[in-house]
Amino acid sequence: MPKVTRANSSRSPRKGRKGGASPASGRSARNTRRAPAPPAFLSHVRNRASAALRAAHYRTSAAARLVSIVCVLVIGGAVLILMGFGRMEHAAAWAGAAADEALRGAGFRLETVDVVGAEAASFDQIREALAADSGHSIFALDLEQARARVEALDWVGDARVFRLLPNRIQVVVNEQTPLARWQIDGAIVVIDVNGQPINTAASPDGAARYAALPLVVGEGAAGPAPALIAALRQFPDVAGHVEAAQRVGERRWTLFLDSGAQLHLPETDGEAALAIVSELQARRGLLSAPAESIDLRNPDQIVVRPLPEDAPDGADGRPRGREA
Repeated sequence: MPKVTRANSSRSPRKGRKGGASPASGRSARNTRRAPAPPAFLSHVRNRASAALRAAHYRTSAAARLVSIVCVLVIGGAVLILMGFGRMEHAAAWAGAAADEALRGAGFRLETVDVVGAEAASFDQIREALAADSGHSIFALDLEQARARVEALDWVGDARVFRLLPNRIQVVVNEQTPLARWQIDGAIVVIDVNGQPINTAASPDGAARYAALPLVVGEGAAGPAPALIAALRQFPDVAGHVEAAQRVGERRWTLFLDSGAQLHLPETDGEAALAIVSELQARRGLLSAPAESIDLRNPDQIVVRPLPEDAPDGADGRPRGREA
């Protein structure tokens, strides 16, 4: 097959009015000398040699794979013989090792592990959890067991493990997304968008890295926290005043405001209650009023309990117990 080269893209000499080349172009053309082309028989010999090398490489690879297949068949026959003598355990162990050796010889030795999607999760921990030994073939790894080990790691929500022929293992990780801090039994745990704890953030140092996340408090607060936070995001004028949310009796929420007041939400229709609070905040600045509590548990009325007259001034210097 002839060698293909890129065509020269330079322009041809400009022609004069009568079709002849300009004097400058003529001089350039006369001074340009083309390199002599190699003899045709040399190109033919080179192409034949390249084709012969490619064919030899293909025959070698095919022969190696054929030998491996034959070895596997021989191993299978030997296993059947050993099973006939009641040596099942020895047969299985011997067959597994022999088959793995044959597969390694056929070019399926594990060479590379690719990890996709891991940012917060530790790459070294993922590689260790795989337990993929480069001294074995890629078929020696149990993909389902490897997936379960990886999913047990911190930050890993779910994972998939693949074999990529001939010599690669790929791990695709979907990490947990931090949503909020959950205070329970004196400890703070970071939870994800499904309300599930992220184990690596259970320590004080881990939680401190996510101090800007919303804080939910109390038994059973983690599960319903995503719904509450989603509702608050619809009313940013309310969410901006919320410092923490406490789960009460695993039935409803009490929101702690930056003014020091407590906002009691009903057990049901919490989103509708937040909409009412948002409207009152826009019209009357409800959340900035010096109140002790704002109670929306009764669907027929809103109860605002003011601070007592002798309440101390707030941290912002505003007098407590009087109308803002």
